[in-house]
Amino acid sequence: MAINPDEGIPSTTIFDLPVEDVLVTYIGKYLCWQDLLNFAKCSRECREIASMLFAKIEKISWSAKIDLQRTPQHQQLEILSDLMNYLSNYAKNLKTIEIDWDTRSCPADISFAELKEITLKGLQLISMNCKNLENLIIPYVDVDDDFLVKFKENNNQLRNLDISTSNRISESILEEFFRNQPHLIKIYLDLLDIHPTTLLAIADICHDIKSLWIPKKAWINIMSQATEMPDEERRYEIQYF
Repeated sequence: MAINPDEGIPSTTIFDLPVEDVLVTYIGKYLCWQDLLNFAKCSRECREIASMLFAKIEKISWSAKIDLQRTPQHQQLEILSDLMNYLSNYAKNLKTIEIDWDTRSCPADISFAELKEITLKGLQLISMNCKNLENLIIPYVDVDDDFLVKFKENNNQLRNLDISTSNRISESILEEFFRNQPHLIKIYLDLLDIHPTTLLAIADICHDIKSLWIPKKAWINIMSQATEMPDEERRYEIQYF
C-alpha cells in the first residue's frame, strides 16, 4: 500500500485493484455459468465482465432432473433465455453442450414445452456462432431439419453426438449432416428411424467411429438387405458395418 508522505494516508486502497483483470484472469475460471448469470445482473460493468468470462467457457451442462426440482419453472425460463443469449453471443470457445431434458423423474405437473422451445432456438444461434463445438449431447431435445442444416453449414468439428430422441429429422438431411462430420467418434441415434443410406454415409465419412448406437430394427434392415446381395457384395457390406 502506497503512503502519501504529505498527508500520511494511503494513496491507494483495495478499490484501486484491477477488478476486471482479477476477475477475468484469476477468479472467473472457478465460477460456473449460473454464477456468471447472477453476477451479470449486478451492473452494466458486471455484464461486460460476464461477457468476457463466457468467452472463456468450453463446456455447458444442464440437467432438468436436478434444476427443475429446486427452481420454479418461470425462473428456469428466464435463466435459460439468459444463458442461450450469452452463449450465442460470446461463447466462441464453447466445445461441449450437455442438456438433459429427461422429464421422467420430474414432477408430472411441470410443462416443458417452453423450456424445450427456448433450448432449440438457442441451440440454433449457438450452432451459427460457436464454430468449435466438439460434443453435442442433447438426447431429449427434439431437433429438426432446420437445426441440422444450420449446424452443418457452420460446424464440422463434432466428435460426440447424441440426438437420440429427435423424431423430426428427414432422412436426406440426416445423411447430408453426417457427410459433413468426418471427426465423429461416438454417435447415439438410439430412437431415430435410421435408413441404411445414413449408415453408409457414416461408414464412408466417419473413419474414426468407435461407438454407434442405433435402433435394433435398423440393424435388422441392414442384415436383411445384405443377405440378398451377391456373395462379393455381401462380404463387403458386412465388413463395412
